[in-house]
Amino acid sequence: MLQPPRFFNHYSLWIELIYSLIVIISCLLIYFRTKELYALTSHKGIKYFRDTFLFFGITFAVRFFLRLIIALRLDTFTRGHFPFGIFELAFFIMIYASSMALIYLMCSIFWKKLNKNANTFLFNSISLLVALASITLRIPLVFLVFQSMLFLFLLAIGYSNYKKAGHDKNFSQMYFTYLLIFVLWLVSNVLEFVVHFSPAFGLITYVISIILFLAILHKVLAKVKYK
Repeated sequence: MLQPPRFFNHYSLWIELIYSLIVIISCLLIYFRTKELYALTSHKGIKYFRDTFLFFGITFAVRFFLRLIIALRLDTFTRGHFPFGIFELAFFIMIYASSMALIYLMCSIFWKKLNKNANTFLFNSISLLVALASITLRIPLVFLVFQSMLFLFLLAIGYSNYKKAGHDKNFSQMYFTYLLIFVLWLVSNVLEFVVHFSPAFGLITYVISIILFLAILHKVLAKVKYK
């Protein structure tokens, strides 16, 4: 059944706020600082890269909102006055946005293999169907399985490209970084919605995620600076 995260206290809400703000700001900076670069080049890889972090930003904003909903549900003053269905709606948006982020993450790596007119309607339809199925069936594993399949597909094709690239250092670093973001996202959702977990372990995934997003932001700012 679809349930709110099992672990919650007021300290975790503050940690979630700090974590979410860092990731959201990083994502938005990546998105907006690459706007001019895409306008000048119309490079499809840059487009998918930008869209990836736009949807990641939306995902983490809604994810924090879900945490806030839990806090309000647990609060004795608001428990009886909380709007019905708002958690499910926010969860739907989070699944849709995260699925879009992961699809565009794949596209940003394999854009050369995609048709020039890659079907955005198809991408949106898939993400909406996954979100709808997860909410209708009330089983978080639906979107986790779908995103895990994306991860395996990304891993297989990425490894093939890595071999063809002749062990190119830049491609290797980008591929490893993206896959690590993917793994951390999946792990954090499994810990959040499926199994009990230690707060310390959750904090470790947060710290690693922050380091990764800041590292990508640093690389983007360095590249944009010299363009």
